[in-house]
Formats: sequence, structure tokens, C-alpha cells
Amino acid sequence: MTSRLCAHMNSATRKSGGWDILQFRVEGPDELIGGRKLDLVPTPSAATIWIDGREYTQYTPLIPIESKRLPIPADRTRD
Repeated sequence: MTSRLCAHMNSATRKSGGWDILQFRVEGPDELIGGRKLDLVPTPSAATIWIDGREYTQYTPLIPIESKRLPIPADRTRD
């Protein structure tokens, strides 16, 4: 489901004026906790942007997004 959300967000940002500078990636590395992966990572799309004096590139996450499906379906267990 995360990959579907990622595809939707990429399509939505491409078609929205001013938001086309963003791209979304699935399972990006967490810079703060080694070995951990973030479910969804928005980054600048082939550009460098500055926010409050901090540089963000296409390799720098803007904000970490964890995604969970709630409630967990009765026929599945949480892994």
C-alpha cells in the first residue's frame, strides 16, 4: 500500500503547480537511526532547495513519513 501511496503522491505533485519540485520514494534510509528504513520519503525532485538556511537535495529527506494500516485486518498479523 505504501508504494501505491507513493505513486499517487508523485502523480499529484507533478500535476499541482508549485509542488512539482517534490518527489516521493519508498523505503528510504533513516539518517538518524542506522539500519532503519522510512516508509515514505519526500525529497526535492532533481533540484536543490533551501528551507530556513538548510540545504535539501534529491538525496536529502525533507520529512520522514511512517505509514501504518489501521486497523490491522483481522485475517493478517502485524509483522
